Amino acid sequence: MKRFLLIAALLVSGAVSAHADTDIWTSNPPRSDAEMAAANNVCNEQFGPPQKYTPTSRAYKNCMARQGWKFVKTQHDDTWINHRGMSCHPILNGMGSECSSF
Repeated sequence: MKRFLLIAALLVSGAVSAHADTDIWTSNPPRSDAEMAAANNVCNEQFGPPQKYTPTSRAYKNCMARQGWKFVKTQHDDTWINHRGMSCHPILNGMGSECSSF
């Protein structure tokens, strides 16, 4: 029974700690979201889309640079959607979570 509880706790903590990443790009002069999407599509066709939870590859960044976009940073998003469809975020230095449907 203890082993089952330990495995369940590890699975829940792994799901809770999952984070999404968003790459931030810029261009000079500023360009539209449609142009960004078009450049993203070109690079996705050549290299596949960036994988979740892994750093964006140098080849993908170079492809975007050839399309006129400069990599700024990867923004880590520590929110997730729970099984009830509520948006959650960590509290108490990751020792708990708070969820809301707003």
